[in-house]
Amino acid sequence: MPKILLDDIKQTKISALLYGPPNAGKTYLAGSALLVPELRPVFIMDCEGGLASIPHFIRGAGEEVILWSLQGNSDYQMLRSALFDESPIKTVIIDGLGELYNFMMEQELAAAGREGGTPQLQDYGKVRTRMSSLFRKARTVAKRHLIVTCHDEIDKDETTGGMYISPALTGKLGKEISQFFSIQAYLTTETKVRGGELTEKNYIAQIDGYGRVRAKFRSPEDLPGRLENTNMAEIYDMVIRPWQEESTSVFGN
Repeated sequence: MPKILLDDIKQTKISALLYGPPNAGKTYLAGSALLVPELRPVFIMDCEGGLASIPHFIRGAGEEVILWSLQGNSDYQMLRSALFDESPIKTVIIDGLGELYNFMMEQELAAAGREGGTPQLQDYGKVRTRMSSLFRKARTVAKRHLIVTCHDEIDKDETTGGMYISPALTGKLGKEISQFFSIQAYLTTETKVRGGELTEKNYIAQIDGYGRVRAKFRSPEDLPGRLENTNMAEIYDMVIRPWQEESTSVFGN
């Protein structure tokens, strides 16, 4: 049996799913990748038209950012190219996983000659398989960092009957999608009000799956259950930098 080297197991890329309610800072956190030299150039697929919160990040990145809007099949192929083709791109951001799912469903209905119709059971299965295939390939083949945003929803666990907060995707996909990411963070905000006025607003990323939240953060470091006002530079330091040392054998023959 060949030896296992540190290079075989070390984390060399960020794979993050950021989900939560509107105005929780999902796009802002994802967009902060533009401030990290190691993560540029960045390709951003805007699925929801929600980039208004990060114009300063975009302007600061200059020619090291490519912005694209998901409107047709050629745009989807551009996303696949950004993920899998040889290019200088280091990071791909998909802003709006729910809309990407809806786009795939529209494609599926059009291919079946039922454009604009009501999805049937087999359509959901095909789109679920297609999206899973995309992110499985991104995890195993793509050499880029991948950051994806998504809204949240309450779903019922069929085994326990408990209610959980999960990414807002149709059917079981919202629960299963996490297997393709090493980070799944639930984003919310905490505010302080004094005298009827907002005095403080903090952005919270829950990275531990306690309570009813589906979350995780695979890192070689011992981390708290949540991060306050974090950014992609801090996350890069948690995920990548601990592995940036000379590889050594960790298992013998």
